[in-house]
Amino acid sequence: MITTILWYDGVTLLDRAIMHFTHGPYSHTAIYLRGVLYEEGAKGLTLYGGQHAVDRANNAVGYKSIALEDGQGNAIEAQLHKMMGHGYNYAALLSDALAATLGFSLIVAGDERFDCSAAVASALREAGYVWPKDDRLMSPNDLAEALQPVLQGSPHLLIMSTPGKGVQSAGPGD
Repeated sequence: MITTILWYDGVTLLDRAIMHFTHGPYSHTAIYLRGVLYEEGAKGLTLYGGQHAVDRANNAVGYKSIALEDGQGNAIEAQLHKMMGHGYNYAALLSDALAATLGFSLIVAGDERFDCSAAVASALREAGYVWPKDDRLMSPNDLAEALQPVLQGSPHLLIMSTPGKGVQSAGPGD
């Protein structure tokens, strides 16, 4: 089984602020697993399936496909489903800005809300990935540094829809 981590850039003021304060080219991240795109946004964790997932995934500017061992996909999926219904963690944006400019950040203990990169980092931690800092402090650019995404534009099909087989995750060597 393969999961694909996706990175996005953006043109809104918030996107540009995220890229500025996290010192990198990405403002957003999401995770694609078993034909579903999990994306943390203003309304909390949203699941997209079918062609909508394909279209959203193909708008990514970078990706990393990760081969999963037995049980890792279930662990990721279970963690993502635990996040549903908790809303977006806007305080994480402030924390990222503080960390980038002043060298310290705030973590609200017991807060079950996530921003996009914290959601992805937390889900991957359940599959055994270890980060240099708390999941809730990971920015899209921290994840990119840790996972080294492939930039779009190289010859590949990131997400494809195969007649009769549904949506598949694909990348170089898959």
